[in-house]
Amino acid sequence: MPKVIVQANIKYKGERYEIGDKVTVNKSDLKDFEEAGVIAEILESKKNNKADDTEGDNDEENESEE
Repeated sequence: MPKVIVQANIKYKGERYEIGDKVTVNKSDLKDFEEAGVIAEILESKKNNKADDTEGDNDEENESEE
């Protein structure tokens, strides 16, 4: 799920978000935030859909070594 920085003070689904808050959102919430124009920056893209807690971009290389 992408993480975004909020650029406005808003209340969404009972939660308050202030300018500069970093919020992890699901796809439907991301669309709502984009339509409302309250996203300053998207920090994490949707490019990596795997649920993986390991760090680094060389996951495929690590799997082939094992």
